[in-house]
Amino acid sequence: MAPNISKFVNQNQNSILCAAGCVASLWILIYGRTNHKSKVNSEYHNDRHQKPLPEDQIQYCITEKKDKRQQKAHVNAEFFKQLRLLLGILIPRKWSVESGLLIAVAASLIARSISDIWMISNATVIESTIITMHRPGFRKALLRYFAALPAIAVVNNVLRWSIGELKLRFRTNLTKHLYNDYLK
Repeated sequence: MAPNISKFVNQNQNSILCAAGCVASLWILIYGRTNHKSKVNSEYHNDRHQKPLPEDQIQYCITEKKDKRQQKAHVNAEFFKQLRLLLGILIPRKWSVESGLLIAVAASLIARSISDIWMISNATVIESTIITMHRPGFRKALLRYFAALPAIAVVNNVLRWSIGELKLRFRTNLTKHLYNDYLK
């Protein structure tokens, strides 16, 4: 008997799914109408006998209109003038530690970009050797990958250190300038 039922289910699967969907839709419609009617009736009876809640009442709030609009930042001549003034405070001399740290950040960003490009190309080589099942090529590419990992880690750590040190020096220089100007 069981094989006969499974044949019936497999042959008429779409019609069974359609019937189940129709039954579910009818149930939702009927349940929704009865639930909606009971809510409307209970709200109607409650409204006649109870005072409205404070949050249901209309409340007016008087505020002042703000006519002043905040100025938005624009990249123009004034912006570059202020930036030049700020950089003069943050970087005291042309050949200072801050200048060296800026050069270190730029160099490490370039090195990181180069290492990212190399990692992508090497990962592609490793994947192609896996697909072609070329064992000597796979070993060689994997060895190159593992040999490059320490250098890439050094580049990332130099970048992180130089950015942190640069932020600290900029903050120190700005604080000293503000103390000298405003707390004399």
